[in-house]
Amino acid sequence: MLEDMDRSLRCSVGNAWSREIPGRYQKVAVMCWYTSGGKSMPQLVKYQDGEGYIHTIRDICVVRSDEKRSAGHMSRRYECRGMEEEREMLFILFYHPSREIWDMAMQNG
Repeated sequence: MLEDMDRSLRCSVGNAWSREIPGRYQKVAVMCWYTSGGKSMPQLVKYQDGEGYIHTIRDICVVRSDEKRSAGHMSRRYECRGMEEEREMLFILFYHPSREIWDMAMQNG
């Protein structure tokens, strides 16, 4: 299961920059815009930290997205940048249509 498992993630921003992002998967709430052509574009993410505080990531820029299939289940992966208060965040969103849930992996710290 993806939730709460430590992972090392690779986030590529453009062609020029690539770095490892150690992080944790967690369930998140996502506000998403769908174009008339069916393209999904995450706009806002809310997540709860270990102390119970709710955080909001805004101004999301999807750098890259792709579709994955594993054991017959489809998921969509979004490599993103966004702002939480005054801090830029790098994170990866995963949408699982068969379960209608979102997971996020973000840099620890």
